[in-house]
Amino acid sequence: NGEYLRLLQINNPFGSFYGYRYKGVYSDRASTVATDGKGQPIVGPNGQIIYMRFNYPQTDYIFQPGDAMYEDINNDGNINYMDVVYLGNSNPKLTGGFGPSITWKNLRITSFFSFRWGYDVINGTKMNTTNMFNFDNQSTAVLSRWKKEGDVTDMPRALIAGGFNWLGSDRYVEDASYIRFRTITARYNFDKKTLAKMKLKTMSVFV
Repeated sequence: NGEYLRLLQINNPFGSFYGYRYKGVYSDRASTVATDGKGQPIVGPNGQIIYMRFNYPQTDYIFQPGDAMYEDINNDGNINYMDVVYLGNSNPKLTGGFGPSITWKNLRITSFFSFRWGYDVINGTKMNTTNMFNFDNQSTAVLSRWKKEGDVTDMPRALIAGGFNWLGSDRYVEDASYIRFRTITARYNFDKKTLAKMKLKTMSVFV
């Protein structure tokens, strides 16, 4: 829980995120049945129903209604390292700044904006305030969590110190592109006539 795979992979940049694809919440028992690539239920050697598992056979946690649902990439009914995929990276495609200026008579107004575009971050705040894993304060977003069979929500059930409801996944990977206002300056330059009376060569005030 709360971790992403650290990996260097050909054709992907440094600072890449690898984890699971989050698919929502198992609404009821029937939705936890494992299915193959054709969407057909997977059955055991004796015809028994196979339910979705996490990290079989080491951990072998059987997903329950209300648990987080992750995409089974290879359709084997087992969520493990083989279902970890590239989710994005923290390198901006474009970084820069700009600052338009306006001059009117002796007044000059300048401003500056900075921006980053086309990069991702892991929202650790969202992860820590919606995991319902310990006794820390949580976001009001957890009020919409799964509580009973049939509930349709993207917020898993509350499980104190148990389950796998906050694995490193695209649930917490977000586009972090921004444009940010940094500064604005208004500067007034006194005219030569006024300066001559004050016996000064230059003087300006700015905010």
